[in-house]
Amino acid sequence: MTGAVRARQWARRPPTAYPQIRMPRLLALLTTLALLASGCAQAIGNPRTAAEVNGEAIAIADSEDLVAEAATGVNPQTGQPQPEDAAAVTVLSDVVLLELLSQELAERGGDRVTAADLDDAVADAEEAAGGEQAFDDQLAQQGFSRERFRFEQRFQLTVTRLTDVLSADVEVTEEDVQAAYDAQFGLPTVSHILVATEEEAEAVIERIEGGEDFAAVASEVSTDQGSAAQGGQLGQLQPGAFVPEFEEAALAVEPGELSDPVETQFGFHVIRTEAPPELGDDLRDQIETQLAQQQVQPLLGELLQDVLDAGQVEINPRFGTWDPQFTPEGGLTQLIAAGDPLGDLQPVSAGVGDAIGGDAAVPGATPAPTPAQ
Repeated sequence: MTGAVRARQWARRPPTAYPQIRMPRLLALLTTLALLASGCAQAIGNPRTAAEVNGEAIAIADSEDLVAEAATGVNPQTGQPQPEDAAAVTVLSDVVLLELLSQELAERGGDRVTAADLDDAVADAEEAAGGEQAFDDQLAQQGFSRERFRFEQRFQLTVTRLTDVLSADVEVTEEDVQAAYDAQFGLPTVSHILVATEEEAEAVIERIEGGEDFAAVASEVSTDQGSAAQGGQLGQLQPGAFVPEFEEAALAVEPGELSDPVETQFGFHVIRTEAPPELGDDLRDQIETQLAQQQVQPLLGELLQDVLDAGQVEINPRFGTWDPQFTPEGGLTQLIAAGDPLGDLQPVSAGVGDAIGGDAAVPGATPAPTPAQ
C-alpha cells in the first residue's frame, strides 16, 4: 500500500510558528547549566539530555537547530511572539513522538528511516523543484530550512511505513472493490450544452454532427458558464445531483452519442456522456489502496494510543513533564506539559564547558559538524 498519511492529522496539534530565541550571556548560560546539572541528573542522568524514550537518549543538541528555526516566527493565530520555551517544548514533543513511532516501526519488523532515505527525499524534491537553488528558494518561501524539511520527511516516511505494516493485516475483498467501483466510477461522465430554445439546441446538434468540437461549441454558446469554461463537462453522473429530466436523459444516451434536445426548468440541453473507465488492474489497485487506507486509519489511532500508553518517557524538567492529553474525540492535544523554565536551550562549547563538564557549542560560535539526520 502506498501513500503518505500526514502524522499531524492524528498524532499532534497543528504546527505553530515561534518567536526569535534570545542568546543569553555566557554567565547566565553557565548558571543555567549548573542548575540543570543539579536539578535534572537524577531524572534522566545527564543534564545535556532532553529526554529518554524507552531508554534511548535524545540530546539537547539534537534539536537545537530545529528549536532555533521554530523560534524565529510568531504565533499565526495571535500575531504575537510566543515564549521561547514553548518552541522548545513543541519541537521536543515532535522529536519524542517521532522516536516512539520509529521504535514501534522497528519492533513490528519495519525499516527505520535512515539518513540515506532522507538524502533520496531531498534529491527527489530538488529534481521536482528544478534544481538545488530552486528547492532552497521554495523552502525559504515556506520558512523552512533543509534541516526542518528532513525532519518532516522522516516523520512522514515513518508514518507511511507504519501504515504499510498495518495494512498487511487488512483484507479487501472483491465484493468491496466492486461496490466501491460502482459507487465511484460505475456511472458515466456527462457533458452538456445549455441554450434557451429548442431551435438553438437543434442548431448545436447540427454543428457538432457536422464535425465541430463539442467542447468548442460549449465554450462558445452554452449559457451554463461554469461548465462552458470546462468544455461543457459536469463530471460523473451522480444520482440525485441533477433534475430528473436531465438525469433520465443522461442515463439513456449511448456513450459518445448526442441526446435530442432535453427540456428542463433551466432551458434546453444537448447531452453527451462518456463510458466509465473499465475496472482494470491500475484502477483496481487504486481502489484497493483507498479501501485499505480507510481501514488502516482507525488502526493508526489505536496504535498511537498504545504507543503513548506503553512508552517509558522521561523529560528533562527544564522542558516540563511527560503528560499526553487527548480530546474526547481522540485527538492528541499535548505530549509535554511545560514546566518552570531553567534557561535557554543552547548548551556550552567544549572549551567553556570544560569547567562544568559541557561539550556543545557556545551560542554564536561556529558549530561543530553533527551526524546526518
